Amino acid sequence: VYDIPAALRVERDPEQPVKSNSRVNGKWLEETSREQPLDDFPNTPPSNGWWRVDIIKLDEYRLNVFFQGYWSDVREFHMPLDRIKSVFVTSNNVKGTFLEVR
Repeated sequence: VYDIPAALRVERDPEQPVKSNSRVNGKWLEETSREQPLDDFPNTPPSNGWWRVDIIKLDEYRLNVFFQGYWSDVREFHMPLDRIKSVFVTSNNVKGTFLEVR
């Protein structure tokens, strides 16, 4: 069993973009951040009160991460993912301006 961090930080600013970023060795990789608009109205809450994060295996070494249906990141791992049987998504930092998923 591997304990592989696949962190995603999604931030909402006043103009509604979502900014996704990867985290490696405890540091955010600011140079890889991306922004996607989520909706047309300011301060729109998550759908039915839930944030949706999809993690899809792309191949033996890569995972695609989607947030609220929008592509956010591709994570590449140095260990093969073929034997992973489950993925746990935890969030210990959810606020009105950003969501952190590990």
